[in-house]
Amino acid sequence: MRVIADITERPSTPAVLTIGSFDGVHLGHKALINSVVESARILGVASVALTFEPSPREVLMPGMPLAYLTRLPQKLDLLRQTGLDETVVIPFTQELSRVEAPDFINWLRTYLPFVELWEGAGFALGRGRTAGTEALASLGEELGYRLCVAPLVEVEGGPVSSTRVREAVLLGDMREAARLLGRLYAVPGVVAAGSKRGRDLGYPTANLDTPPHQAVPADGIYATWATRHSTGERLPSVTSVGLRPTFENSERLVEVHILDYSADLYGETLTTEFVAYLRPQERYEGIEPLIKQMAQDVGMTRAILAENG
Repeated sequence: MRVIADITERPSTPAVLTIGSFDGVHLGHKALINSVVESARILGVASVALTFEPSPREVLMPGMPLAYLTRLPQKLDLLRQTGLDETVVIPFTQELSRVEAPDFINWLRTYLPFVELWEGAGFALGRGRTAGTEALASLGEELGYRLCVAPLVEVEGGPVSSTRVREAVLLGDMREAARLLGRLYAVPGVVAAGSKRGRDLGYPTANLDTPPHQAVPADGIYATWATRHSTGERLPSVTSVGLRPTFENSERLVEVHILDYSADLYGETLTTEFVAYLRPQERYEGIEPLIKQMAQDVGMTRAILAENG
């Protein structure tokens, strides 16, 4: 997949296009993109996704809490796996937010003359999101493209959406998140120096510096897989999210203990896949009860990961 950061440098060749934030690249996104890829193959043109960075919400509602399921590098990795030929990344700005949909589509088609535009039923474009699918279909009749509306994907009686995935993640319901994503929810991070308390307890941890505004699961202890980017190893692990109440820590941390593994990981990137919530964080009176509980966490994690490959 080719990533295009400057659309003006793209050769003006025809395509089948979809536009969206694609946060999480969940089952609904994948079904939509599959339609794009299949139609493009039949028509003999490029299959293209267009996304914005940062998200419109970040620009239009500054100061509001944000929780991305995927930041841009991870999103591009997931889009690459769908079979798309190209992903175009357009910077979202206040100026762009004021552009009416017909003007944006006309400008876009100068560089990306799409013959089909595929979107979900709730999609809207342009200033104030005023151009929904009906308006875009009418505009297509004027400009020479066809709008195709993909059906919603439902899981357990409800449509799959980034909002629904995000709610599951923030509640710590990792099994629900995995059902909606079609994969385990994953959080990347760079290993930073920590207090080394875990090492002193016999359970060394990698303290992850996660991307800004990354959605991190609810506080608690989780069975996880940790992928070490430098080696490609996917390693069984226990991950703690929260404030470490036993040590009265005031900073919310993501700490990963990799089972039966020893290496200097400082400065490396780990991606942590959350398999299952084990228990809430608890405050212990003294170190021995904490060490005993950590041993139980490791045992539960081994069993859960053995069941989940």
